[in-house]
Amino acid sequence: MPDAIARRLDAMREEKGWSLSELAHRSGVKLGVLSALHRGRRKGSHMKLGVAEQLCHALGKQVGRDLLLEEQIPWPLPDGVDLGQMSQREKEDLIIQLAAEFLRRGFQIPPVQTPRSNDGREIP
Repeated sequence: MPDAIARRLDAMREEKGWSLSELAHRSGVKLGVLSALHRGRRKGSHMKLGVAEQLCHALGKQVGRDLLLEEQIPWPLPDGVDLGQMSQREKEDLIIQLAAEFLRRGFQIPPVQTPRSNDGREIP
C-alpha cells in the first residue's frame, strides 16, 4: 500500500488528469520509480528531496506546503521547541525544514502519532 506521500503525489497527479507516463515525461522521473511509488513497492518517505522537487515542479506544486504539509505528518521536534508558543507560519516553516532534512538524508517519516507540546498537551 502506498504511504502518505505517495498517495498525495497520486492525488496531485489525478487532479491534473495525468497518467503515470505523463508525469514521468513532464518531470523527468523514471516511470518505474513512479509505478513503484504508486503500487506501494517504494515509499515516498524514502524519496530523495531532488526527486520530490522534480515531481512537484512538474505538477506546479511546492514540496513543503503542497506535498508534506497536506498530510500533516507529525515530525519529531527538536529539544526545546514548543509548538504552543509558535505562530501558524512558524509551525509551517519548522515542519518544512524538518521534512526537507528527512528527505535530504533519506530517513523514513516517523509513524503517525498525536502531536503534543513539551508539557504533554495534545496539539490540534
